[in-house]
Amino acid sequence: MALCISASVMATDIMVSIESNGVLRAEGMEPGSTCDVEWTPDLQSSFNTNNPSFRGLTVDSNGTIRVPVLMDSPCMFFRVKGMSVVEATEGMVQIPAGTRWCER
Repeated sequence: MALCISASVMATDIMVSIESNGVLRAEGMEPGSTCDVEWTPDLQSSFNTNNPSFRGLTVDSNGTIRVPVLMDSPCMFFRVKGMSVVEATEGMVQIPAGTRWCER
């Protein structure tokens, strides 16, 4: 198992780990930003974003995300890709990625 992190919009010190209960934890990111966790079974393949529970994760006020990961193969590589906080302009609201919303 290996972890990679894309730190383009992240804070300077980032720690990514998989806890003993199978939860991927990344801390040190920008609070309120969003990120995706991508995975691949080997480094010759493209990273996958096909797991909906890995997309549009909101970083908590402590700069941390936690997401359960299932180890489907003996070797899996993960990376966390962050997106910066988008400032809401006057008269607009910010809806976190992955939120189901419809106007009634």
